[in-house]
Amino acid sequence: MKITTEKPPFWIHNRLKDITGCSFSKGMIVTVGDTIHSFRVLSDDVIAREKIHSLQQSIMGTEEWWKEYLINDRFRMSQDIESYREQYRYLKEVSNNHVKALRLSHQVSKELSTIDKNHNYKDIVKLIQG
Repeated sequence: MKITTEKPPFWIHNRLKDITGCSFSKGMIVTVGDTIHSFRVLSDDVIAREKIHSLQQSIMGTEEWWKEYLINDRFRMSQDIESYREQYRYLKEVSNNHVKALRLSHQVSKELSTIDKNHNYKDIVKLIQG
């Protein structure tokens, strides 16, 4: 994986900003193919999460994945749950930081539960924690 401080492609950045309310300068992290776009230094658990997005894109095709991710809430939710599950696993098993892993699963679940009304907070916690 490469990490760059350059902004991601314009069409991805602007649509993500519309969806999340966050911009690159405010901490948005975007993986396009095998490149992570972030203006800040990333921890190993975040890199592990972003590697999942890279893998997802390699399976589907980067451009196709991004098009679907930006228009389909359910698809975005499934992809994010998978990537956050890996970050949770990394924190718990590799970093041996159970408290941070637990905190992550609850924080992320709270955010994701606003995206897809078919999944409530508790369901998402269970999905992330495996």
